[in-house]
Amino acid sequence: MPPFNYLQPPTTSNMLYIQVSEKKEGKNMVRTFRNERTGSETKLSMIYKDKDGGQWWAFNDLYKIPVQRMSMAMNITDLYSIGLTLKDIQTWCNQEKTLLRSNDPEKYEKLYSLILEKERIATFVSDPLKQQIALCTVYIISDEERIDIFDEQKAEEKLKLWKGFPEMISFFLTWHSNQMQHFLKSLDKISTTVLKLEDQARTMKAMEQLKQSNGLG
Repeated sequence: MPPFNYLQPPTTSNMLYIQVSEKKEGKNMVRTFRNERTGSETKLSMIYKDKDGGQWWAFNDLYKIPVQRMSMAMNITDLYSIGLTLKDIQTWCNQEKTLLRSNDPEKYEKLYSLILEKERIATFVSDPLKQQIALCTVYIISDEERIDIFDEQKAEEKLKLWKGFPEMISFFLTWHSNQMQHFLKSLDKISTTVLKLEDQARTMKAMEQLKQSNGLG
């Protein structure tokens, strides 16, 4: 079962992105979409063409994507970040004990359902590869897919299609990994710049205080 079934679906967005251009930029074909409400632009590059000629497009900037897809990406990330604690396991055990001791005629069916639910959740939260694949369904879209809507059924269809082509999954996972590495490097540069600016500000403040204490201010 795909991870989406465990997620609260994002609120439907009425933002509408209109494609304004499709042209070659460097080595890739790039589509540019404009948000009719805000005027902001989002670009996607064609990163893969499958054996049937289908084109797959990916967002150039994973942190400037339509709000509904951003919401789903955050939900997927949160799901896998939660993990399973001792309290979770104890709660499940108590639920199972309560069912076994009850006179509920359907207790065994309910117990079996509880076990299956526990098994599915444990599988997904303990498998980072599934998280990365799930995120790829958010960031990578098919040729006819709308960028401003995340359709869970469409995402499940993509997962089924990709499962039959290991080379596609490998390519998309590599692409996502590279995007994350690029983001982390950019974040590191920003952090370094901020730290330098803070150091400069502290130095200037210390010099100003020194001047004032010496009656030079």
